[in-house]
Amino acid sequence: MSDETHQLFDKDAGAPNVPVTCLGETFENDSARRLHFLELLQMKLQDPEFRKIEGFPIAEDEDILALSDPPYYTACPNPFLKRVAEVRGHETATESGSPFASDVTEGKGDPIYDAHPYHTKVPPKALMRMLLHFTKPGDLVLDAFAGSGMLGVAASLCENPTPHLGDFEGTAGARSTILSDISPLATFISHVNNRPSISAAHFSSLAASIRDKVASSHASLYQTRHHGSSGNVSGEILYTIWTEYYRCSHCNAEFSAWDELVDRDNQQILKHLSCPECDGDLAKDQLERVTETYFDTLLNATAIRNKSTPVLIHYTVGKKRFEKTPDEADLEVIRSIEDMRYPASAPPVKINFEDPPWGDFYRPGYHAGMTHAHHFYTKRNLLTLCALRDASLDCQFPRQMLYVLTAFVDNHASKRNRYLIDKHHPKGTTCGPLPNSLYIPELQCEVNPFRTWDKTVKKQKKAFAVTRPPTAFVSTEASRLSGLSDGSIDYVFVDPPFGKNILYAESSFCFEYFLKVFTNRKCEAIVSKHQGKTIDGYQDHIQDVFSQCFRVLKPGKWMTIEFSNRSNAVWNSISEAVQACGFVIADVRVFDKKQGTIRQDLGQSIKKDLIISAYKPGVHVEETLDAQPGSEVSVWEFVSGHLKQLPVFLQTNGKAEVVVERQKHVLFDRMVAFHVQRSRAIPVSAPEFHLGLEQRFPQRDSMFFLPEQVLEYDKKRLTVSELTQLELFVSDESSAIQWLKQELKLKPQSFQEIHPHFIQQLNTWDKNEKSVELAEILEENFLCYDGADDVPSQIHGYLSSNFKELRNLEKSDERLKKKATDRWYLPDPRKEGDLEKVRVRALMKEFRSYEESRGKLKQVRSEALRAGFKERWQSGEYAEIVALAKRVKEAIIQEDPALLMYYDNAMMLTDGA
Repeated sequence: MSDETHQLFDKDAGAPNVPVTCLGETFENDSARRLHFLELLQMKLQDPEFRKIEGFPIAEDEDILALSDPPYYTACPNPFLKRVAEVRGHETATESGSPFASDVTEGKGDPIYDAHPYHTKVPPKALMRMLLHFTKPGDLVLDAFAGSGMLGVAASLCENPTPHLGDFEGTAGARSTILSDISPLATFISHVNNRPSISAAHFSSLAASIRDKVASSHASLYQTRHHGSSGNVSGEILYTIWTEYYRCSHCNAEFSAWDELVDRDNQQILKHLSCPECDGDLAKDQLERVTETYFDTLLNATAIRNKSTPVLIHYTVGKKRFEKTPDEADLEVIRSIEDMRYPASAPPVKINFEDPPWGDFYRPGYHAGMTHAHHFYTKRNLLTLCALRDASLDCQFPRQMLYVLTAFVDNHASKRNRYLIDKHHPKGTTCGPLPNSLYIPELQCEVNPFRTWDKTVKKQKKAFAVTRPPTAFVSTEASRLSGLSDGSIDYVFVDPPFGKNILYAESSFCFEYFLKVFTNRKCEAIVSKHQGKTIDGYQDHIQDVFSQCFRVLKPGKWMTIEFSNRSNAVWNSISEAVQACGFVIADVRVFDKKQGTIRQDLGQSIKKDLIISAYKPGVHVEETLDAQPGSEVSVWEFVSGHLKQLPVFLQTNGKAEVVVERQKHVLFDRMVAFHVQRSRAIPVSAPEFHLGLEQRFPQRDSMFFLPEQVLEYDKKRLTVSELTQLELFVSDESSAIQWLKQELKLKPQSFQEIHPHFIQQLNTWDKNEKSVELAEILEENFLCYDGADDVPSQIHGYLSSNFKELRNLEKSDERLKKKATDRWYLPDPRKEGDLEKVRVRALMKEFRSYEESRGKLKQVRSEALRAGFKERWQSGEYAEIVALAKRVKEAIIQEDPALLMYYDNAMMLTDGA
C-alpha cells in the first residue's frame, strides 16, 4: 500500500495521547481529529444548499453531529469525500482485466457478517474474491448501495486474505472504500463494521459497564417473586408473554388469544376455534382485535390501542428456569410503570402517513392506534432501551455501544417479537419478528433487554476480535456522491434495493428511532403502492445512482452488480439502467449467498441471485463513435474492445464452459445496446454483423475471439475432455430460435424429428407472448434441403460423421442426398442476409397491424415488436415507439430487455410525449 493511502486512515483511533494523521493532517490525538472535523461539519450543516442534496436524511443538526465521526463517517452526505480522492492522488486510468467468472462457495458464516441483523448483506469472503480479482492494493473502490458495509469489510480483510480464504488469486493488501447509502441505519452499521476502533476485550468490558449502570436503576422492573419458595425469593424475568383480545363476530363477546388459541397440550396455536360464549365457529384470520382507550403520557393525550394483558412470565432463579402466571405484584409493577415519565431521549416521533405516505406495512387490524414510534414498544422496555441509549452516548465509544443496541432493539425488544409453541418448543419460546414486515402478533414476547444486550455483546465480541485495518469512508446519501470527482474510482460494487421485496425505510423505522436520524423516503428506490412508486420510478432512481457510478469510475474499469429479485420486470429495469448509463454488460452469473456457486445460467436466471459484470468503455471506443457516427468502424471498434474485456476460457468440473458473451447473437445485442443508449443509429443489420464477425475474428466452439486470444483458448481447450452445453429455456419466439439453432447445429433434422422435442419446450411459453407455429419459425430463420442441389456442408458434415455407410461420399451422391432431404439446417452466414429480409418483411407486416389496430394489445409477437421498434429507431420515429409501447401490456415491455431499451430511450428523446 502506498504512503498516500496510509494518510487516509489513522492506525491508533481511540488512543487518548497518540498523534493521528487523517487526510494529510496530523492531530494531537483522535479526539482532536474528531473535534476538528465536527466543527467543519457543523459549519457545513448551516449551508441551506447542503441540506438540499438529494436524499438528505430527516434529523436535527445536533443528532447528525452526535452520530457522526467525520471525516470517516457522517450521518448525512459526507462533505469530505473530495479530499479523500485528493489525498490519495490520481493514477492514470488503464483498461483492466476481465469479468469475475469464477465459482464462489463462500457462505454466510462470518462473525462480522453475523454481528448485526441488517435487512440484506453479501458475505464479505465472496466480495474479497471480487476485490482481489478487479483491484490492487491501495485502489479506491465504491459501493453506492452499501447497506451494512460488507464491501468495506472485505476490502480491509484483503490486507491478509489467507486466514479467511485459504487459496486466492490476486495481490494481498487492503483497498480503500467509499460506502454510500440513503439509510442512516445502514451507514451507521457500515461505519462501526469498518472502523471498530476498540479491542474485543475493551468492547466487552465497556458494554458490561453500561449494562450495570442502567441495571442499577432499571433491573427491578424485570424482577418477579418466585412462587413456591419458603422465603421472599426474587427471580429475573427472561420474557413476559402478552396476549391481545379478539371479538366474536357472532355474539360480540371478547376473549383472549392466549385462552382460546394456544393449545399447550397439543403444542400448537389454533387457526380455528369456537367462541367461549356462543360456541360459534371462528377462523383466526377473520377475527377482529379488541381496542381500548388509554392516556398516552408521551403524547399527553388519550389514544386507542389493541387491548393486551400479560399472561405468562418466564424467569430464572439462579440457573433454573421457571414460569408463572403474573400475580398482583407483577401487575402492580406494570401499572406503576404506566405512571412513569418518559426521558427526554424518547421524543414522540410520528409515523408519516402523507409525504410520501407511509403504509405498505401498515395494517389497521394489528396497527390500531399505532401512530408514533414508541407505540411499537411496551413502556417498560422503551424506558430501559432509552436508558441504554443515553449511557451509550455518554461513553468513550458511543457508536460501538449504539451498535449493540440497534442489533436487537427492534427484532427482539419490540412488540413485534412473536411467541412460538410447537413440538420442538412444547413450553413455548420467543422467536423474533416476522421478516420484512412490521407485523404485531396477537401473542407478544416482551424480552428482558439486559439479557438480550448480554447475548448481543457476546456475539459481537467475535466480530471485534477480527483484526482488520480501517479502510472506509461512509456517506449517508442517495445518488449524487457529492464531492467525488470524475474518474476517481477504480472499481464499483453495488447490491441495489430489491424493488418491492423489501421496504427499507419502513423496516428501519424503529431502529432509526434510537439513532434520531431517519431515512428520506422521497428518494428511496423501491416499488410501493402506497407511495405511488412504480417500476419506472424505481428504474429512474437506480439509473441516477448508476450514472454517478459511471461518472466517477475510471474508463476501462469495472462495476459489479449483485442483485436478487424474482421479477423479470425488476431484473430488466436493473439491466436497462446499467446500460442506459453507458456501461457495457460483459457477464451475467448466478450467485448463491448461502453456500453455493456462481455459474452461468440463461433464461431462468432472474429467479436467482445474479452477478452482473459491466465495464466503462475505454476513451478510444467513445471517441471513435463520436468521430464516425453511423459508420461500421464504430461497430468493430466496439466489438474489439468488448472481446478484450471478456474471459477467454472458463472451466467447471473438468469441462469447458461456453462464454455466452462471445456468441454472435449476444455480441450483436451488446453492439445494438451500445449504439441505442448513445442515441445513435445502428450501422449494420444482424446478418451483416454476423458475416463481419466471421470475416474479422477467429471462431472456436461458436465463440469469437481476438487473434491474440485464440492461442490461449486452444491451449487450455486441450486440457479438458468436452464442452458443457448451455441449457436454454423457451419462453418466446426469440428463445425458441436460439433453442432451434442449438439443436440444428448439432444435428440437422426433419420437421417430424424436431416437432415432439419442440412441443415439450412450450411448457414455459410466456402467456403474454403470441404463439408461433414451429413451421413458421423454421421457414423464417432456417433452410430446408430439398434434394435438388448438392448436399449443404452443414448437413454433409453431420451425416458423414454419424453414418458409416455415408462416409467419404461426394455431396452430389444420391445416397447422401436421399438421407439429407427435408432436413432443416443453419444457413451459411453469407446467405443469412437474404433469409433475414424475408423474416423482417413478415415481422414488419405483423408490426404494422399493431399500429393500425386500436386499443390495448393483450398478446403480441415480441419479435415483431423488436423488428418494428428497431426500424422506427433507425428512421428517428421515436414518438411512434412510445405510442405503440403504451398500448402494449406493461409487463411485455418491462420484461423484455430489447423492447425496454428502445422504449426508454425513445421516451427520453421525446420528453415522454
